Amino acid sequence: MTDAHTSRDLPIWLRPWAVLLFVLAMLAVRLFVAGNVGLVRDEAYYALWSFWPGFGYYDHPPMVAWVVALGRALVGENELGVRLVPVLASGITSLAVYRTGQILFDLRTAGIAVIWFNVTVAAGLLFIAAPDAPAVMFWALSIWAVAEFVARRNANWWLLAGAFAGLGLLSKYTVGFLGIGFVLYLLTSRERRGWLRHWQVWGGGALALLVFAPNFIWNAQHDWVSIAFQGQRFDTYGLNFGSFTANFLDFIGGQALATGVFLFIFVVIGTVLYVRRSDLSNRANLALPLFTAAPILIYFTYYCIRFRVEANWPVVAWPMLSLVGAWAAVHLRPRNGFFAGLLAVFRWAQVPIGLILTVLIYVQAVWQPWSIVQTIDRTRDMRGWSGLYADAAALGKANGATWIASAGNYGLAAELATYAKFAGDDWPVWQITEDYRYVFRPPLDPALKTQPALVVTPGDQASVELLFDSVRPLGTASRTQRAGEVLETVNLFVATGLKNR
Repeated sequence: MTDAHTSRDLPIWLRPWAVLLFVLAMLAVRLFVAGNVGLVRDEAYYALWSFWPGFGYYDHPPMVAWVVALGRALVGENELGVRLVPVLASGITSLAVYRTGQILFDLRTAGIAVIWFNVTVAAGLLFIAAPDAPAVMFWALSIWAVAEFVARRNANWWLLAGAFAGLGLLSKYTVGFLGIGFVLYLLTSRERRGWLRHWQVWGGGALALLVFAPNFIWNAQHDWVSIAFQGQRFDTYGLNFGSFTANFLDFIGGQALATGVFLFIFVVIGTVLYVRRSDLSNRANLALPLFTAAPILIYFTYYCIRFRVEANWPVVAWPMLSLVGAWAAVHLRPRNGFFAGLLAVFRWAQVPIGLILTVLIYVQAVWQPWSIVQTIDRTRDMRGWSGLYADAAALGKANGATWIASAGNYGLAAELATYAKFAGDDWPVWQITEDYRYVFRPPLDPALKTQPALVVTPGDQASVELLFDSVRPLGTASRTQRAGEVLETVNLFVATGLKNR
């Protein structure tokens, strides 16, 4: 435990109140961005889930639907309502990292880790309402609880760690790697193996499974659809750049860019120091963040043999790995002048470069000052949805439509449904393909089949005629960005007599 005198010895920017102000400032910026940019397709899809909260969905466990429903209840039907809890979760993650760093290392390491992680692109994108945000938070809270046990030796902390791990599993199935990490952590030293005598260690594991049980039961009742969908990643699902080398280099590059190149370098250095330098202060305490992160990182390295790893998949491990990088930055002082100078540059470059990248992304997302192609500018998917919905809805209502039928992908249907909710419209929105995605909602009202539908689709009239008895074209609707650039155009039809439903 670090005392007040040590706190006073810190530079002003690393004192606890300064770190807290920095985290609050970053939260304020994320809240502003969250409320001023449109939803990406997956966010709208999760928002659609939140209209019918349950214990499971086709793609993921239910936590993201629950947190979106909570945010909507607190601040209303808008983008900020969808994203409120994920933004606040990033603040809780920062507090967990800080307290864990204080316990395992010192206030300097804790403060640097929190600041460094908060300026990464990975942290900057945690305002997006996706399973990652709660998964990251519960992963960090579970490790924090174990760190409290390390400091206090009160075994009841393991029960809290298990509860958080179970909530993490309800957020994203990859949190299961955390349980493997805890087993690895416990078995890799004689002292930690002795902790297995505490019933609370075993009880924490049982509690994690108990908390996760509702989703497991839901899967059992629905042909294991969610677990099977995600389980494809263990077998045949994914993109491939053609070789392990290409996939692995993309994996490493993606992690370095997402977490900040300099933080990434210091995490690698910290890992090497853990293996080679037992003389350094608090080196043994690196075991907790390192061993809990090891299984997920090893698995995704193995995954590179066949497929590409998306940059966000291992993000759950990075807040606590930031402690490893911060510890290395604090404790490594090479005698070689060149390397000492180089590491000093790396230490000071993480924050300004991270802030510049984050600000550029946020500015582009909110104001779109630059015209950048879709493959680079992923914020393009956030723009123009409210306008597209308003134009399509006005045309549909003027032509007697009583519900919306999307014949596109699930993202288009979800955007239409969510922005209908934001606009206060209560007409039903249904994707009339991919029925398996919608087991969470009541069946389509049979009466709607005979009522006029506004069909919104990227397809042509012939494709719609395969779905309805009567089809009449209405025109098109587009989503655009501020400069007037058309980002996407869909075709509109009024149709009746839905077939085969």
